[in-house]
Amino acid sequence: MRNRSIMVVLALLSLVVWAALLTFMQRQPPSMVNQVVFEVMFAGAVVCSMVPVSYALNARFAPPLGLVGDMNRSLRQGLLAGLVGGVLMALHIMDMLPPERALVLVAIVVLLELLFYIRRR
Repeated sequence: MRNRSIMVVLALLSLVVWAALLTFMQRQPPSMVNQVVFEVMFAGAVVCSMVPVSYALNARFAPPLGLVGDMNRSLRQGLLAGLVGGVLMALHIMDMLPPERALVLVAIVVLLELLFYIRRR
């Protein structure tokens, strides 16, 4: 498959996952197991949503790395966004998320991506 068709499939999958997450939240009572399922679904929805956005922004502003390199960069950035989104949501559910901690976690992810960028140059 070409990169654009993969991005279209991921965008459609993200809509399905967000709809499933909304349905899950409306139909299931909040329990410990359901919170874990919510976390997994939320992180997956963020990943599926951020990979096409990352690909579009990288196609516009970042230097090209070739077909495989562009896809790998977009997948890495989407996975990092999903990971930090899932961790922030988990901390929020446990009432352990002051704004300072959220900013530190986001800064760590941004610095990690900056290290990947510097290594590539």
